[in-house]
Formats: sequence, structure tokens, C-alpha cells
Amino acid sequence: MRRAKFITNFRTLDKHQFQHLQNRMKNLRDLVIPRKELRCWEDSLAWARDGTLYITTIPEVTICQSLFKRQVNMQAKSLFHVKEYPMKVENKFEFLSTDRNVLINSQPEPGVVSCIPSPTNGYILVLTNNANVILFEGQTCISQIDEEMRGFNERSYRSMCWGPDGKRLAIGNENSELIIFTIDGIDTSSPKVVHERTIQLTDNQDEWVIGICWDRYTIVAYTTTSSIFTISTTNYKPQMILNESVHHISDVRIMENNVLVTRVGSFHRIDISSGRCDNLALGPYGDFYIVPIPNQKTIVLLSNKTSCKVQLQGALKLENDDIISPFVEAKLKRWNTVFNEFKKYETAFSIYGISTSPDGYSLAILYDIERVSFKYRILSELQYRIMFIPLADVWRITSASSGLAWYQNYHIYNSEVPENIEETGDILFDNSLDFISFLQQLRSSKEVNCLRFKNLITETPSDEWYKSILFSYAVKNLDRIVNPLDKACVVSLAKILKQDIGISDSKVEMKGEFISENFDFHKNNHPETVQSEDGNVWRRCAITYLPLLTTKVKFCPVSGQRIIDIHRDPFNDYGWFTKTLLEVFNDESIYTGTKMVTI
Repeated sequence: MRRAKFITNFRTLDKHQFQHLQNRMKNLRDLVIPRKELRCWEDSLAWARDGTLYITTIPEVTICQSLFKRQVNMQAKSLFHVKEYPMKVENKFEFLSTDRNVLINSQPEPGVVSCIPSPTNGYILVLTNNANVILFEGQTCISQIDEEMRGFNERSYRSMCWGPDGKRLAIGNENSELIIFTIDGIDTSSPKVVHERTIQLTDNQDEWVIGICWDRYTIVAYTTTSSIFTISTTNYKPQMILNESVHHISDVRIMENNVLVTRVGSFHRIDISSGRCDNLALGPYGDFYIVPIPNQKTIVLLSNKTSCKVQLQGALKLENDDIISPFVEAKLKRWNTVFNEFKKYETAFSIYGISTSPDGYSLAILYDIERVSFKYRILSELQYRIMFIPLADVWRITSASSGLAWYQNYHIYNSEVPENIEETGDILFDNSLDFISFLQQLRSSKEVNCLRFKNLITETPSDEWYKSILFSYAVKNLDRIVNPLDKACVVSLAKILKQDIGISDSKVEMKGEFISENFDFHKNNHPETVQSEDGNVWRRCAITYLPLLTTKVKFCPVSGQRIIDIHRDPFNDYGWFTKTLLEVFNDESIYTGTKMVTI
């Protein structure tokens, strides 16, 4: 193998290429994680669709919560708030006795080994050091996933993965089994995890399933013997695509119709349909991570010692890495200039986890640079860093990310707007759909997401498009709107938009925990406020345009707009129209796609 070092030969670049590289190199300053120790020294980082980063530290998980600030000044600390995130995990084996795997049962304190955020909602899968898998929503435990009637090895879980729809889970146990679970009632207040099917990978029941990835209709799982299996979701029959080996597996990815695998010293590309396997020798450079490059048939293989680019089109082709290595080399050079000026020490660059952004356009690397020497590890002096790297020349708004994750990409790409920002033509939806499907289609629309992103980078966020779309649906389904609060919502939309509506009765009583007021919505056309019959002026809910008579609200951290928190309002009788609006947009701002904050 040609060794592709952490360096780019700048002398071979022409003036235009050099200027382009300089612009790319103007990236965010690192995010510093101080006074923390990692539970595991690999795969310790995960990036959620709302922009939050999860780091598996001890004793508690650390999160880098996404923030919104107008003035970022190329500082990652302006985009993230670093804090501990206690997640109460319990050990389901605590009171069991067994003659096997006693060590698991005797762990002094349960701890989080891995966090995997859902690709579509706010759920988090957690794997513990006691071989438990727990489903969380925020810091609230939703379900301790288990099959209580099975044996100890069958209930001891060693790997986990989300399905692409965010409604199914794949979990690997110590019995060479892959177990599929489904979340029933995922959009309700009481979801339940139920068993769907169990897939036996091998007859050797001493093999553990230690890694899983799932993309569209293909699941890939690998075991402690480094054998790899594919499972099609059409028939769920396992097929071995790579035999066992003494070399452990570093990373596995699914790209189009190929499974990409890095073992110690080698890289493999396996065609899922034909089973053909192409190999590359990587040499003794440690464990390699696989980093897909968006919109290209290209990946970067990244380790602590080197990196290289692999062209996947046709025959495998190695090239020098000009995407990630310039950033890493710049970090090393800067560190050596300050802490190793006279080159007396060898410098070690250590990667403890990587994560691509949910849309795949950016890369976060959890790393540390230190000199190679004997020394004490003092917790108060420990410091890890996260660097953010753009993986392409341009980026696009997609539904894989939301709100502040788009805003992070915007600054990672040096304030470059997305390539598709102007794709906001006529926004047309099927008004004959049921209301939940209509709103879900609206939330995932590319045109709507582009409008939401514009609200992130402008001083005055707008929701004119939302009012128009909602009003058109209400007009189409006017005969079904009979609830007084539903009528008040539609009349408010009509008055704000200066449209006629065939609803004459719009007098409604709204209630709060301390007060109730009567309103005639035909008399109010101000978009922000509404006046009661007694002359009191109240702010409108930004979703239903009804008055806010309660302090129990949620607000958008970008626009400052507030909405009624339907889960904490037992005082008003909402109809299907207003209730569905408040439930669908309870957690995600219609203005910007950011996570709503509870007051």
C-alpha cells in the first residue's frame, strides 16, 4: 500500500486550488471537553439530528447541546453548550445469579457504554456495561428492552442499531442472535417496545454479535470471530459475506449496493448482490474509520497514524487524502509549535470517536494530541477536543437533519449557504390527506426546510408560508371544523391573511390556570396579539393563533415565538384541528425546525 500521510503537498496546487483550500481551512475552532474521562477509547461520539453531540464519559454521559447565537465568530463553543447529562440506567441482572458471565452481574455500578440517537425523532438507545439496552427520551427512561423468559446469554446485549425509519431496533446478543424490536405507539405519550423476530446468525452459540449497521433494506452484523453477515429485510435470512478472521473489525459501512469493511491491516468491498469481495492491504497503521464523502463514490480511511482516500468507482484505487488530512496536519503543526517547539518529543494524535453529521456533509472527530512519554493522568488536567470538518465543497438542506444541525453546517462551511436554498418554489400539498399525514409531509418538505433555514440566518423570521398552507387545508375541510377553538383558529388565520371565511360564530372562552377570557376573533386581525372582550391584550400562540392565557408554554429559541403546551393544558377543549397542530409541533419549531424549549 502507498502510505497516504497526514499532509498535502501544497506546492503542487495552482493559485486557484490553493485559494480554495485556504477557504476550506477556515474552519471552526475546536470544541474543548475539559476535565472528563472517556469510558471507552473508541466510538465515544454520536451526532443527533437536532445537532446535539453525545460523548460517553464517566461517571455521566456528556452532551454538547446545540445552541443558537447570531455572532459565532468561528468558535465552536458558540454553537454548543457542554454539560453532564445524567441518564439513570439500571441493571436488569442485578438480582440474578448464574454460573456464567458472573462478571457482568458483579459490576459495581451500571454505566453507559454507547449512545445512539434516533435518525427521525428524539429517542436515544443506550448500551450499558451490564449488557443492557435501554430506550430513553431525553433523560427519561422509556423502556428497559428485555425478553424476560429467555436465557441469560440471550438477554445479554452487546450491540444495537436503529432502523432507518426510527421505529425499529436491531440488537445483538451473546448467543449469536440478531433481535428485531418494534416501537409501538411511537407518536404517543406511552410507546412500547415489542419483539418482532429473532435471527440466528451461526450455530456457534458462544459468538457475540458485537456490531450492527442498517441501511434501507439491508442489515449487516458481525461477531466476535470477525465474520460478517448480511440480512435482507425482505426475507430476514442471514448470509455470510466475509469469513472469520483473527483480525478484528474496526468499522463497517453500507454504501449503495456494497458493504465496506476495515479489519486490522486490510480494507474490503463486498458486493451485496453477487458476494464479490475486493481487498486492499492497509499496512500496520492501526484501526481505520470509514468516512463516506457525500455525493461521490469515494471514502476516506482514517486512523491515528495516517489517512487515505479510496475511489470506489470500478477497481479500488488509493489516493492521497486531501479532504481530512489538511485539517489534522494543521492541528498537529499548531500544537507542536506551542508545546514541542524544539521537536524533542514524539507527538501522538489519538482519535477516540468520529461521527458524521446526520446529513453526511460534516465530520466531527473526538481527539487528543499529546507527547509520547510516561506521565500521570490527572482528571482535572484532562482535555479532549472535537474538530469539525466539511466533507464537500457545498452542502444541501435535507430532512435527515433539523434546525440547529443546519445552522452548524452553515458555520462549518464558513458561512456558505446551502446549494438548494433557493429551491422554494410553489409549495403544494394534498389537502385531501388526513391532517397528521398532511402536517408530517409539511415538516419533511425540502421547500419548507429551506424556508426554515432562511429564518435561521435572517433577523426577522417569517411564517407567512405556514399560514397560507394551513388556511388552504382548513378551507378544503371546512365542513369538518365544528369545535369552537378550531373555528377560532381558522377565523384568526382568515383575518390575519385578509381572507373571507364562511364561519360566523367566533366567540370563544379561553381558560388558563388563573384566568379565563372571552374573545371575538372576527374583531382581531393583528398577527401577534389578540384583544379580549374586556380589553386585555394577549400574545398569540405561534401555531394555532389562539391567545396564550398560561405560563405553561414552549418557545422557539431562535424566533422567540411561543406555543401552547398541549400536554400541560387540561383547561381547554381542543378539537381535532388545533389539537393535532399542537401535538405535531410540540417538539419542533415550525419557524426554524429547532427543538422547542419548555418553560
